[in-house]
Amino acid sequence: MSEPATVANNPVHTFGVIDYDEYWRARGMHKAPREAHRRIEATLLKLCPPPARVLELGPGPGHLFALLQSDGYDMCAVDASKTALECLKASPKQLRLADLNDGLPDFGVRFHAVVGAMVLHHITEPGAFLAQLRTTLEPNGFLILTIPNIIMLRNRLRFLAGKFPKLSPSHRNFMTPREAM
Repeated sequence: MSEPATVANNPVHTFGVIDYDEYWRARGMHKAPREAHRRIEATLLKLCPPPARVLELGPGPGHLFALLQSDGYDMCAVDASKTALECLKASPKQLRLADLNDGLPDFGVRFHAVVGAMVLHHITEPGAFLAQLRTTLEPNGFLILTIPNIIMLRNRLRFLAGKFPKLSPSHRNFMTPREAM
C-alpha cells in the first residue's frame, strides 16, 4: 500500500489496493471465519443446497470457501491475489487469478450462486460488474453480497467531530446499504 498523500500537512483520503498479495501478507492469512461468513453459509444452505456450483469472489484466506466446500458445494473462486488463492484447497481449474475490475474470468459454466463477502467496495464500477455477474448465474441463481456499512454510528460520530472515519485503504468506493440494492 502506498503512503498517504497530504495537503497542507493534512491527509488526503485516497483508496485502493495496488498489490493484493502484499495486502493479504500484511493483513494476515490465518484469522478465523467471521460471523458474516457463517450467515452467508446459512443463507446459501437454505436457498441453494449442495452440491450446487458456487463461485466465490475474492475469497481472501478462504474461510467461506472452506466452509462451503465442507458443506459439499462445488466451489470455484476468483481473487486478485496469488497468495490468497494458494490458501484454498482446490484444483487449479476451480481457481482464477484476476482483478475483478478487469471483468470476471470465464469458468466455462454457470453458477447456481455467486457469493462475495466484502468485495463490491473493491470494484471501481460496481454497476457494470453486477450486470456481468448476472450472466454467470444459472436461471433463478442467487447472488449474495455483503458490503461494509459506511453509515454506521461510529463513522457518523467521527464525521460530526470533523474527523474522517477509520476505513480500510483497500476500499475503492463507498455506498450505503440502500444504495447497494
